[in-house]
Amino acid sequence: RFKCDWSSDVCSSDLIAKHLVSIMGGSIAVESEKNIGTKFTVILPIEVSDEKEFMEVGSHLLTPNQNVARLLSEDKKEIPKVSPDHRVLLAEDIEINRLLAETVLKEAGYQVESVFNGADALEKIEENPPHYYDIVLMDVQMPVMDGHDATRAIRSLDRKDTKILPIIALSANTREEDQRKSLEAGMNVHMAKPFDPAELVALMESYITEAQKKY
Repeated sequence: RFKCDWSSDVCSSDLIAKHLVSIMGGSIAVESEKNIGTKFTVILPIEVSDEKEFMEVGSHLLTPNQNVARLLSEDKKEIPKVSPDHRVLLAEDIEINRLLAETVLKEAGYQVESVFNGADALEKIEENPPHYYDIVLMDVQMPVMDGHDATRAIRSLDRKDTKILPIIALSANTREEDQRKSLEAGMNVHMAKPFDPAELVALMESYITEAQKKY
């Protein structure tokens, strides 16, 4: 057990460092020369991880694009292809989530337009003609205007298409209360993140098909 006597020099920084290195099974050496400086050499035994372990533990070290490639490579389901005429409005403020969704949607064949918050999503719908977007993917928690408020504003527009336009909530919160709030805000369905790409596309196509029957 390591003890310190704070009234003396027993707990000096070099002794603390030596103790910590010793705990990790390593060694520490020091070379010092007057008026020149001091060099500390620390040797620690470190186990080399395999690629899978690195991806699980060290994925935060990857760039957003590298993380997207990793996540998609782990998904074994083939992403179904859709009509290239279908246009999606994606509202997502977190870069890695946005890149992942964009990659999945474009691979499926969708035309994708992305915004960073609910206010921008509302503005996009207002400035474009009716039926311009076939579906909206709306993150729930965003700055400026969250997904619930954006959906309420979209539904309240004086346009028939915005009453029917499918809006899918995307959220990491999946409690019954969270799902209820999304439905009460006017969203069609509440989908959990991270999502399964094939399941998301299949869900989107079912809602697009139903909406087109009502137009």
